[in-house]
Amino acid sequence: MIPSRPLNLGEILGESFLIARRTWWRAALVMLLLIPLPSYILYVGASGLVDDLHHTLQAQRMLEPQKVEQFRVDFLKAVKKIYPIYYQLYFSGAKESITHLVHIQDSSAAAVVTDSSQQRNLMPLSHNVAEFFSEHASAFSASFWLIAFGLLFYGILSLAGEIIIVDIACRSFEQRALNMAAAIRDTFTRNLWVNFVQYMILIFVMMFGLGMTITIASFLPAILSALFILAGFCLVIYSFIRLVFAPLAIVSEGLGPVKALQRSWALTAESFWRIVGISIVVMLCFVIITTLVSIPVNLIFSGELNEVMAFILGKTSDVIALFTHLNHFIANYIISSLITSALFASLTPSFLTVFYYDLRTRKDGPLDYSEDEVVVNPS
Repeated sequence: MIPSRPLNLGEILGESFLIARRTWWRAALVMLLLIPLPSYILYVGASGLVDDLHHTLQAQRMLEPQKVEQFRVDFLKAVKKIYPIYYQLYFSGAKESITHLVHIQDSSAAAVVTDSSQQRNLMPLSHNVAEFFSEHASAFSASFWLIAFGLLFYGILSLAGEIIIVDIACRSFEQRALNMAAAIRDTFTRNLWVNFVQYMILIFVMMFGLGMTITIASFLPAILSALFILAGFCLVIYSFIRLVFAPLAIVSEGLGPVKALQRSWALTAESFWRIVGISIVVMLCFVIITTLVSIPVNLIFSGELNEVMAFILGKTSDVIALFTHLNHFIANYIISSLITSALFASLTPSFLTVFYYDLRTRKDGPLDYSEDEVVVNPS
């Protein structure tokens, strides 16, 4: 669809779903090509961390039944105190188990806490957790570095996938051939790196602004300081909304990082609250759809989580099986996340694309494209 006039909410929503449906399998294929490798690296790192934790706790004799029971009591108490809503949602049915664990704690207190070294080995959910990981950092370093690399790799390839899908959505909106190979080529030869530079600029500006805000707030009275920091965060949110279409300008108009930011700021100048309102409505629709579709996927992979929850609630006490279930849960979580990300990869890019062209129409007038005139990604 090439708009000859501004679009209303219904037209934006309808066109977004139309482009999402038209580009669905291409978007899913992009995610399935890019995401599995960093996901596997994350799995290896996370499962290695679980194994390292198991071996370290075992070497420190911290997996004895009484100490495990004590840790479980501390965990449930911490959740109840800090996150009462989550406690009611997930642990309210475990009153008998909690009572049983507290009884164990009370009856075996003398046996479990006989001296300072044994008390320290109980590792309650406080500063001792951080102290434990700090003292045994060498045992976890390889897994932590692998996880850090996996997260970085995942972030880069996820960004590349989003840019490719945006490119495909732009081609679909402009009624051009959906050349997936060209979109991939343009992303890795130009668009990805321009977006990366743009994000670095934004991060630098944000960190500088945040630092200045905190510095100024430190010289103000408590109430004024809190209000000043709140105003700073509101300004960050406002700026994010005003600049959200910059990646679209990079892909569609071939702009550089700074000019793309300026373009997004100009396009959203008189449409801020309209953008907020329409985005809320559309995102609510997306959330409902993704939730309904994700439920069956999550149910398929929820078995291991149920086993972990059973251990936390005191229904099982097999520590070795717990670590096995944790590793399986990590694998299931990564697989289910990959499936859902592939299923819904085209939704948000399609909406942003339609909204971006609507803003361009409002700003520049009717848009008219012909196949030989369009230059989306100039080399």
